[in-house]
Amino acid sequence: MHFYHQHKSWLFSFLLYALIAISLLAPVSTEQAIPAITDYANHLAAVIEAKMAFAEGQFPLRVAPVELLGWRYPNFQFYSPTTYMLTGLVYKWLTPSNPLVAIKFTLWLSLVLGGLFMQRLAFWLVKSRPAALLAGVVYLTTPYYTVVITGLGNLCEALALGILPAVIYYTLQSYLNYRNNKTIIQTGLAWYLLITIHMITFVYTVLFLVILLLMMTLKNKRHWKNLITMGAGITFGCLLAMWFLGPIVLFNKYFVISETIVSPALFQSFGPLLSILTFPGHLVFQGSLGANHASIGWPIIIGFCLCLYAFLNKFRLSNRRANYWLAPLLILFFIAFMIVWSPCHFLQWAPSFLLIGQYCWRLLNQLIWIGSLLFAWSLCWLFKKNWDLKQMVIGVLLLIITASASFPILYSETFNINLAEFIKKPNITFNPDSYTIEFNKYTGFVDAIDTMRLDTLMLNNTLQLNVTYSIPQTLLGYAKSPKLIIKGTVPNTVVRSTRLNALLNKTTIATVNLKPGKLNWEIPLTSTLLTKFNHKKILQLQFKTNATQPIAIDELSLTGFMQAAATWNVKKVEPLCHQQKTVTVCKLKVAKETQLVELPILFYPKLLDIRLNGQSVSYKGVVYQNHLITGITPIAGQMNLITIQFKGLQWANVVSGLSWISWLSLVIYYLMRRRHLD
Repeated sequence: MHFYHQHKSWLFSFLLYALIAISLLAPVSTEQAIPAITDYANHLAAVIEAKMAFAEGQFPLRVAPVELLGWRYPNFQFYSPTTYMLTGLVYKWLTPSNPLVAIKFTLWLSLVLGGLFMQRLAFWLVKSRPAALLAGVVYLTTPYYTVVITGLGNLCEALALGILPAVIYYTLQSYLNYRNNKTIIQTGLAWYLLITIHMITFVYTVLFLVILLLMMTLKNKRHWKNLITMGAGITFGCLLAMWFLGPIVLFNKYFVISETIVSPALFQSFGPLLSILTFPGHLVFQGSLGANHASIGWPIIIGFCLCLYAFLNKFRLSNRRANYWLAPLLILFFIAFMIVWSPCHFLQWAPSFLLIGQYCWRLLNQLIWIGSLLFAWSLCWLFKKNWDLKQMVIGVLLLIITASASFPILYSETFNINLAEFIKKPNITFNPDSYTIEFNKYTGFVDAIDTMRLDTLMLNNTLQLNVTYSIPQTLLGYAKSPKLIIKGTVPNTVVRSTRLNALLNKTTIATVNLKPGKLNWEIPLTSTLLTKFNHKKILQLQFKTNATQPIAIDELSLTGFMQAAATWNVKKVEPLCHQQKTVTVCKLKVAKETQLVELPILFYPKLLDIRLNGQSVSYKGVVYQNHLITGITPIAGQMNLITIQFKGLQWANVVSGLSWISWLSLVIYYLMRRRHLD
């Protein structure tokens, strides 16, 4: 009978959380239009490409097959591979005709999982099923959770919030039951999932769990073994994910996106006001910066205040565990709150990797799980054990009514994107080159230069007069006779006396008289001219004109680096290449004077396996327009069969492989032992 009632209770919880999840996903319920939310189109493109990657035979996912000209952009290697593996599998097998439905279904599953495990976590703390169930409701309906889904459209963080209570639950179990082999299996897998779903949530969860369990260990010095076991569980998860973590740790600082990931100024900016954090209703999100704040939620604030009042006045529950953990949870909540709100941003003095969240309000993902536990504690203190079904139902209704003020509204705006066409040609629309190497800053990766585009900052394809185009002095050393190429169209309204000036470090180096029609301007950067700026590491290029109308620009680039006869340009090589599953195969015969073949593959040191006529060869970084691509030295005068495969970091792959073998061995051992005991 107990078994029956217990499963009946979990069925009720599942149905409740399932209904709440459906209501939270209502704003993105469209099956044909793409909601006009910041990151939604990006995640949609990645899910579509994940399905393509599965079709190639990729496992684990590493590269997006058609992104960035199809040059094997390793989006999945460096960003949330499990998110796209799970959603891509749903898209491939359950909803093959519609990736939007796949995203919604995956989000729904994660919401239900988050509610169930928050209930389980809260029950572990307070031993009250009604309070635990309501804690799960509070967790799912917090304004920040709804904002992540419908304000930011951040699929990765939404899935991370779904798995987060499970990660915390199993980590606490490994801390308390350090002799139990089962916990290391569960904890390792849970941390692997969190690491490969959302790195930001992973880093901050480790930070706050270490603080929490360190406080608990200091209260009881006999628990140092427990703390070590907890650390072993996290370490096991990291080892399982080493194929993903290794390349990130080694190469992350070289990427285009790294400038914003660890910026103290950006982290300190847009901190939410106290009035926003305590706001009872829904705040409309606009973009990804200043307006992107959510309140904590009144149930959590009330729960924290009640717990603080009870603690200060030495009120206690009959549950010793709940009393024992109350003070550390209150301290942890206060720390998280101060980091999010305080004008004095403590993390600016911390190691740079703790700035990974980009914005301080990202730590709200830690506030909501701590706050949900405090809410469960406060309910048990208020109502003791005087619970019945009627009171619990009333509690659920009151929470949903309270939370409804922060529920998002249905989106009427959508991106002007045809879904059928987008599925055929998906593309990341926001920061599409985040995980390419910033060769202008890290010139050590550059071995040769074809052409350098300088117009990546152009708006509306017009020449910007208020923009500085930076040219690293070291890159000019590759040029035999460097020159600037400016091609565009001068409007008919321009009079003949109009001039366009090119300035290098505020010194005018060339002037051209503009006239209506095509503009084709070459500016030689002679050795005599460049000698004037030898003391400068970066050359700053600017343009000035007295024209009143904008000048349309087709090209702004730096050329004069290579001899055409000695190089096979990537545009010449690309038609001679094709994809065989995960391997790019190029077959070409080069002339005797050819010294370099540019391959249609983005450059990443140590991560590519390139073979020439079956033999492994070294490869070079070649700047082509605004990307760093791969080049090799061919066998001159012969047929060259070139194969390229993105394999990741070899030692990291080995570590992950051995760790997964160990994990599976532990699973088999545990199952056999359990069967033997039964």
